[in-house]
Amino acid sequence: MKKFFFYRKDLIRVNKTVNGEFNILVKKLIKIKFKQQIFLINFSNRLIKKNFCLKTGRKHSVNSLYYLSRISLKEVFRDRLISGLRRISW
Repeated sequence: MKKFFFYRKDLIRVNKTVNGEFNILVKKLIKIKFKQQIFLINFSNRLIKKNFCLKTGRKHSVNSLYYLSRISLKEVFRDRLISGLRRISW
């Protein structure tokens, strides 16, 4: 899967996150099991454009873990999603 860069028509490119963390996340379909349920984040172009093309200041990176948690379908999963992503060995 190609590397994703984030654009808005009226803005400059948003910088990648530290150590290319977000690119690593995007290259995979992330499956995280919470209480016998699989939470699947499917990265499509539409999803990327809708949720990740964010207006940020100049040379500010996107906090990928925060915005990944925001697209989770249930708010109950948000804290577990962030803690789960931090425990993944890349």
